[in-house]
Amino acid sequence: MSRYASHSQEILYRDGKLVGFNAGHGFYTEHNLEYGGKEQVKYEETEGSNKEHPFDGEIVENPDEIHMMEFSDGYVWVTNSSETYSRLMEKTEEERRKIIEKYIDNNDKKITDEILLKKLGIVQKAPGIVALWSAGPMKTDGIFDLISINEQGNKLLKTLYSEMQKRNVAISSDYSFLFKDRGLSFVVLNQLTPEDIRKKELVDYRDEMSRQFQQEYIEYLKKEGLYRGFLEKREGHKYPIEIREIRECKVKTNMNGEEVLEFYLEIFDISKEREFYMHELWNLTGNQIKALVPIVQSEEYAEYARNHSGEENEKYLIEKLALCCQREEKEEVPHIDKKFFKDIATEQGTETVEQRYVSLINMIDDWLEPDREDKLEKKGE
Repeated sequence: MSRYASHSQEILYRDGKLVGFNAGHGFYTEHNLEYGGKEQVKYEETEGSNKEHPFDGEIVENPDEIHMMEFSDGYVWVTNSSETYSRLMEKTEEERRKIIEKYIDNNDKKITDEILLKKLGIVQKAPGIVALWSAGPMKTDGIFDLISINEQGNKLLKTLYSEMQKRNVAISSDYSFLFKDRGLSFVVLNQLTPEDIRKKELVDYRDEMSRQFQQEYIEYLKKEGLYRGFLEKREGHKYPIEIREIRECKVKTNMNGEEVLEFYLEIFDISKEREFYMHELWNLTGNQIKALVPIVQSEEYAEYARNHSGEENEKYLIEKLALCCQREEKEEVPHIDKKFFKDIATEQGTETVEQRYVSLINMIDDWLEPDREDKLEKKGE
């Protein structure tokens, strides 16, 4: 079964017409992965379709892969799993209803609701649609199940299914240019405005720059003997730690008011037989990563790591990083004014990836949040 999506569900209408639906996400990293389903695959007859479209690769090209079941009480179930659909069609209405109840009130949902209530004091509102989805291990393995539980949900899913059959819907795990958050999202293409398309193109370009920058750091860490991908075989190890994931770079403002790049990392202590995930070192800037490398490569740390626990090793690295970063000069990320927006095409070839990425983030933020500059000016005054 796919994972229960419990956060950020959002429905967008304009002038009474459906523009999009964000099915949301759960307490896991599913929304950080790129969704891809069989319904988006281009076969021979559709190979050249939508080639120049900004949503190319995300559009429903094979509507036959999407199935809808309508129950006697009016509730609707939409899925892209032919297996699930075939299995349900062999059942009686009563048997299907029991299966729906299992999907709607599953253990994943119970655990999530309990965490929200006990730790954050949040009571979950019953959404119009219960969504379960998985990005899948491969590009075309994405699965989703959308089940309506009220009249609003019935209407939404019927409309969405109808538009998918017309190949008029695009699907992604991140349409945050349109919605407030990530999550499995569906947009009705002929309801998007030119401004929506422009935002999509900017965000896609930003993401491409992000991938380039992440790749540069992966290559750097591989060269230093510290990075191993999840699917890569380990052939011995020189150092007490191993980095297995680096992604999701974003811009944040540090204590000096400088804009710096920050990454999500997964760092493991492998100095003992049992590995230890260093969960406190999951968010580091580019400069912090570069400062971490010589620390973990030192004989001093190798000796310390052998004689201490994973928790103690992590604390040691945090303290060393803090001391090291205090000595570092401010991170060199130049301030790019608005003129750079006009010159970006000619300057792309001369800037570093880091400079291009930071400046692009600023420009996209200005585009997506036009009142951002006004707020900053007021703060300056």
